[in-house]
Amino acid sequence: MNKQQKAYAAAKAAADALCETMKEKETRFIAEQGITNTDGTTPRFLYLIEDETTFDRVCEDYLRSPLCLDDEYNKARKALEKADAALSHWRAEYPADRYDFDDVRVLERSEA
Repeated sequence: MNKQQKAYAAAKAAADALCETMKEKETRFIAEQGITNTDGTTPRFLYLIEDETTFDRVCEDYLRSPLCLDDEYNKARKALEKADAALSHWRAEYPADRYDFDDVRVLERSEA
């Protein structure tokens, strides 16, 4: 992998890992608050809270909670977007049709 591919892979892995951590923390927060829906089930994520008033209150509380990782996740997403842009730029500079993968060499533009 080239440096753009490595940077993208690292940024993607970091964003994905943080997303999983956020899901776990959100689920834990809801359970700690004792939130249940009308059928008695505990919603796994905030968006699954059925009562609108409860949803609004819990969302506000969660955003103020140390469990909320929105700022970190936004930074990770921005890093991923930057890595994606760099990778896209690299792809535009070195399109796949310029490569002869059997010969493992870069073709000259006149040969492509």
